[in-house]
This record gives sequence, C-alpha cells and structure tokens, in this order.
Amino acid sequence: MEMQEVSVLLIGKQEIVMFGLESYLTQKDGMHVVSRKYKSEQGSYEEIQLIQPDVIILGLSIEHPNIFVFIEHIREKFHDLKIIMYSSYKSSFLEMRTISSGANAYITRDISLLEVYSTILMVHDQFTISQCKGIGQDDLSPQEQRVLELITLGYTNKEIAAKLHACERTVSYYVNNLFNKMNAKRRVEVALKGVIKGYINNEIIETLLE
Repeated sequence: MEMQEVSVLLIGKQEIVMFGLESYLTQKDGMHVVSRKYKSEQGSYEEIQLIQPDVIILGLSIEHPNIFVFIEHIREKFHDLKIIMYSSYKSSFLEMRTISSGANAYITRDISLLEVYSTILMVHDQFTISQCKGIGQDDLSPQEQRVLELITLGYTNKEIAAKLHACERTVSYYVNNLFNKMNAKRRVEVALKGVIKGYINNEIIETLLE
C-alpha cells in the first residue's frame, strides 16, 4: 500500500538546524518538506495558511517570548495541524507544559534524525507522544524490552511465546504491562512509542525500513 504523503513545515530561527532537518526529511518517501526562518508570530500564521501543512515543527527556543501562548494560538487557528516542538532542553516539566498548550510532541535535538522522522509519522497518525522517560511511566524490564522488540517486528503473542519459550499467558501479561507503561491502545502505537523513546535499537529500526 502506497504511503500517504505528509506535508511538513519547519519554522525556526537557526537556519542551519532547519536546513539539516529539511535535507534529511526530503530524502524520505512520502515527505513534502518546506522550511521557513521565523520572523514573527503573524508571519508564521501566514506561512501555515499558505502552505497548509499536515505537521509543523517549531525549532524555537523554549525561552522564546510567549512560546506556550504561541502554540495555543496555532492550535486555535489550525485545529487539524499537528504540532511538534523541537527544543534544546530536555525537561519533563517543559515537555508537559508544551503538550498541555496544544502540541502533539516535544522532542529534543539530541535524538537522531530517524527519530524525528518517526515522530512526524507518529503524530500524523493521531498519536500524542512524549520523549522523556519517567513521566508517569516505569523503565522496562529485560523481558518487557524483548517482548517490545518482537512486537515491533510484527510478531503475534503466540509467535512471541514460541520465540521466548514461554506460555501465551505470560506473554499477554508482558504485553499488557507495555500497553500500560506506554499509555497505548494498539500494538502499532506501542511499537512507535518504543522507537521514539529509544527502547528499540538501530538494527531493528533498519530492518523495519528495508
């Protein structure tokens, strides 16, 4: 099945950061990416109105004046737009404040470009995500980590049980724990959140992208 094209608008003050993101994302299938240097809030609204993206990435400092009000206004003006905050600061408080203002995701610049790409796909599919571990969630046990990897690779509970030489009831227990810890309702959501949060290693990610 052909992937639906995702239109992405990058707005930020650091042009080199925006250029790097744009250069990487435009190489991905199904990505239409435009970057604009931030000049003013009104100018940003006009760019959104003109381009009508599915997803906007705000590469602005969290110290930007009224950043949370800015996000709230974007949400009010463009109800269906998915908003990703791309910040230099890794902070659970700032993340929760940003999401409560209307953003769909808060990610930091220490994550890989592949994870940025995954975040875009995730919010486009209606998920709200958090990058920081520990916001109402526990770290995964080694068993949960392995089950998560197999879910991500597309294994069913029965297949996971066979792979781990365990009974299906035990696997179901681990799967339910993952759903609770990841605040997810579907297996694909668990898998995507696992990628974003860094629980899935690069080897598995590369296998999925082949």
